[in-house]
Amino acid sequence: MISVIVPIYNVEKYLAECIESILQQSYNDLEIILVDDGSPDNCGAICDEYQSKDSRIIVIHKENGGISDARNAGMDIATGEYIAFVDSDDFIHPRMYEYLLKALTDYNSDFSACDYFEFSKYNPIPTSNISSEGTYIFDKLGDKNCHLNNLLQGSHKNYVWNKLYKKSFLENIRFKKGMKYEDVIFSADISPYINKYVIIKDKLYYYRRNTSSTTLSNPYVFFEHISALEYNIDFFMQNRDVKFAQKYAEFAMSYILTRQIEKHVQGIYDKYADNESQKAFNRIYDKYGSSQKSHFLARRFPFLYNVIKKQKVKKYMSNT
Repeated sequence: MISVIVPIYNVEKYLAECIESILQQSYNDLEIILVDDGSPDNCGAICDEYQSKDSRIIVIHKENGGISDARNAGMDIATGEYIAFVDSDDFIHPRMYEYLLKALTDYNSDFSACDYFEFSKYNPIPTSNISSEGTYIFDKLGDKNCHLNNLLQGSHKNYVWNKLYKKSFLENIRFKKGMKYEDVIFSADISPYINKYVIIKDKLYYYRRNTSSTTLSNPYVFFEHISALEYNIDFFMQNRDVKFAQKYAEFAMSYILTRQIEKHVQGIYDKYADNESQKAFNRIYDKYGSSQKSHFLARRFPFLYNVIKKQKVKKYMSNT
């Protein structure tokens, strides 16, 4: 059985579509845990209504504690052999868990992952979709080292909602309450336990992009991401993976610098955000150092670094 955990807060506009997509799965041995995280709208009532219609649904009503706390509440009562997560404003393909479970068991993996569609009102879901033949499209196998390399690349594979996990694999893992970018932190926390995972090419998850909360337009979201990156650096240092922690610190510094320049290229100027970002970069550099000459330049001569790097970033953004 698969326990599907759905953290819910203030999404009554999208909630029914999300729940229906889970109920309509071709693999139907499901335990669907809807966690009403103190939602102020009608989400709680919608959850109760669905529970009355389908015995597979369990509803938790709790005080608001954030998405990490809601996911943890679901994990604490999950009884399935496997665990999955769906965000309540997204939805999933009818064969998602059929394919993920088959891939996981075929390769005896700790977890399996699929690709996804990212959509918004400006970027609708393509009409093309996976075949209906009932077989997934294999992509590759990964191990701990592959996972760590993905972290260094800021890979979308950090997300938890496009995966199916063995419950035993997550036995000692919970989301960090009160921190944003919880998936980034979660991906670091699971890294010591990974033996093998499998990725399939099928796009089975439909991720709704909230265009109002991008890291470029919202500096506070950007700062929350930086906090998650700093948490991960400390995590790897504490787990005595000093060499990797150094690489991850360099990745974090490059991320901060590049995002700041991207903002300026797009004409987004915020003196407070610029100052705080530079402080974060300096803090990481002074604590961990860097082997990259560009980081030394950015630390000692930030204005010169920005002038030199801006044209490269501008060219990259125009090409992508």
